[in-house]
Amino acid sequence: MKKNLITSILMTIVTTILLGIIYPLVVTALAQGLFHEKDKGDNPQQLVPIDLVTTSGSGLDPHISPASAALQVARIASTRKISQSKVSALISNHTEQSTLGILGEPRVNVLLVNLDLDGEAPYAAPAQGAAPVK
Repeated sequence: MKKNLITSILMTIVTTILLGIIYPLVVTALAQGLFHEKDKGDNPQQLVPIDLVTTSGSGLDPHISPASAALQVARIASTRKISQSKVSALISNHTEQSTLGILGEPRVNVLLVNLDLDGEAPYAAPAQGAAPVK
């Protein structure tokens, strides 16, 4: 019994050192050696707000960050054929601040922005099979 306990403790220590310290150090060293040009963090994909590349848990969240909304202003204005300042104003009108000033981040209610956009500049989707308008 005592021999099994000592063996168990020693195996725990060995695997902790091997898998918790040595393995991560080896993998990090290999990654930095093989991909040394990418380890500086100057990846252009970091300029995209995180909520544009992830989804909410429910998939029903109608909010995005103000940075995500600002990134889409030019495309929305072009598609809806209205000025970028008008789109920016609609986004500002529907930007909600942190709850009680401390809970959460500022967010844009996309549903309300889209409803206002539909009221001011309805989107006419191209007909099925039609060539896109340039």
